[in-house]
Amino acid sequence: INNNINQLKMEREIAFARLEDIKNIKVYPSEGNFLTVKVPNAEECFDLLLQNGFLIKNLSAAHSLLKNCVRITIGKPEDNARWLAVLQQAYG
Repeated sequence: INNNINQLKMEREIAFARLEDIKNIKVYPSEGNFLTVKVPNAEECFDLLLQNGFLIKNLSAAHSLLKNCVRITIGKPEDNARWLAVLQQAYG
């Protein structure tokens, strides 16, 4: 279990750092197995990632402070690399 936890933490930090390098989005620190990311348009981001095989959560309706925010769950390294590449291409 500890190995899985450590792997998840490492993957979260890698994803966080890569998202910080994308100019048109903002990523918020997290201690969980997900990252909250503010994008130009959460609905478009949701659709884009869904078309590429990733289901994320659009948080816009949850609270006014979360407008245009999405929640992305950290997964396997190869999956994380794929959704990060999609976001880099779309917003980078």
